[in-house]
Amino acid sequence: MSHFKSLTTLSILTFTCLAMYASTPSDELVSVKSLKSDKEEASQKAVLAIITNLILSSPRANTPATFDGDTTGEVTEDTTLTTTGTLDVTDPDENQEAMQAGTYNGTFGSILMDAEGEWRYTLDNTNATVQALDDGETVTDLVTVRSLDGTAKIITLTVNGKNEVAIDTLPTYNVTIIDLGPDSALNMEITDVNNGVSKVVISYDSGTTTQTYTSGIISTGAEMKGTKATVVVTDGDGNVAPAKVFTF
Repeated sequence: MSHFKSLTTLSILTFTCLAMYASTPSDELVSVKSLKSDKEEASQKAVLAIITNLILSSPRANTPATFDGDTTGEVTEDTTLTTTGTLDVTDPDENQEAMQAGTYNGTFGSILMDAEGEWRYTLDNTNATVQALDDGETVTDLVTVRSLDGTAKIITLTVNGKNEVAIDTLPTYNVTIIDLGPDSALNMEITDVNNGVSKVVISYDSGTTTQTYTSGIISTGAEMKGTKATVVVTDGDGNVAPAKVFTF
């Protein structure tokens, strides 16, 4: 509204000055000028100064920027976590053809933007929604960036899902040796807490032949009491745990 008022005032002043000048006959201009007092000269100069100041200080309406270049990108859970692009800014206003540099946050990641329009999107791979995606599933992240004059532009990022890869770990097993009496056999119970016991190999330090079992319950003779044995457990996926030594 202030801009409109300034232009209105400027128009009125300009029109008034032109009307005054036009209404003075040309053959009287010299005589009128010669009769002007110093006060009249000063008054006219003041009016001209006001008009000049209004012209110079009158605010110019901002022209929104326009954009060209990369406005989309694609990332994939767990594998391709970043994508890049460039936005080209066009703005007829002086010194406005640039981006507001900084970090712009989205729902599933963020964009780092520089003043030249170079941007990099980084996916938040710890986001629960992202980690819940399977192959073929996607979500969209809309990130709003801005040019130097504040014009907004949305960059659209597609986040692709990926099935989780099972992590196969070494067996973690527990051993319990049960003594059923001086003349009884010993029972060793081995329980793998993750992938299930497939094979147990026991090598005795007494020179007894190595024994291989495929169950979690192993019985030995009473004569093996006090004997040290090295136990190696293999799980159902073929993973072999580090050997452990026990005394029967």
